[in-house]
Amino acid sequence: MPLLIRYALSSAFLLIILTGCSRNEDPALTTVEGIVTNKYTGERVSGAVLEVQKITPMLFNTPSQDSITGGVSDSDGHYKLTFTALGRKQYRVRLVGGATLADLNNYHDLDSYHYGALINNGKGNNADFEVTPYKPVKININSSKDGKTDISFSFVNADQGDWFGGSIFFDTTRTNQQFSLTKTMWVLPDRPYCFFKYTANRVRGYGYNYSFRDESRTIIRRTVLYTDTTVINFD
Repeated sequence: MPLLIRYALSSAFLLIILTGCSRNEDPALTTVEGIVTNKYTGERVSGAVLEVQKITPMLFNTPSQDSITGGVSDSDGHYKLTFTALGRKQYRVRLVGGATLADLNNYHDLDSYHYGALINNGKGNNADFEVTPYKPVKININSSKDGKTDISFSFVNADQGDWFGGSIFFDTTRTNQQFSLTKTMWVLPDRPYCFFKYTANRVRGYGYNYSFRDESRTIIRRTVLYTDTTVINFD
């Protein structure tokens, strides 16, 4: 085949590929709207913050999530977001609850790191959210290290759902032995939790390594219901 003809065919083929790609990347006006409701009371929630994120796969890392647009639910719990989507990109809408609201729909793909409802580009989408405010748990601590170096208090969920827990209080100074304080932790309601007290002697090993001896644990199990006032006492 003459060189000129081969060049012309290659150029035409490349033009077709580029044209196809550009069509797939054509911007498309997209909307997503829905209602935000308190799961336990059925009331519509105003002031909930929603945002659209663009999900970009990463070869050897978790996907990047870039905020595209956002807004808040109105007095009727309704929200509506409009944005321009590129045909080949993936977009999701998620609740930005912060320290006040938790998304109980979760919209979590078990085989991915994506949170939020998947959006169909170039169309009108509906995504409702069931949410809950976090519930306070009062932790009363009136405890001793019993002569040991370390004491810590923590909690974690005791069911098979997504992990939820954290540190409540800890101290690693040997001369501090007696503790009397109150802490408030905010948890997801209607879930069982384990609350832990742990004491031990911390022994320095080689370099910066430490080991722990004479360990002792106390576990308090409690289900925190939405309507409960929960108090945990460590003596």
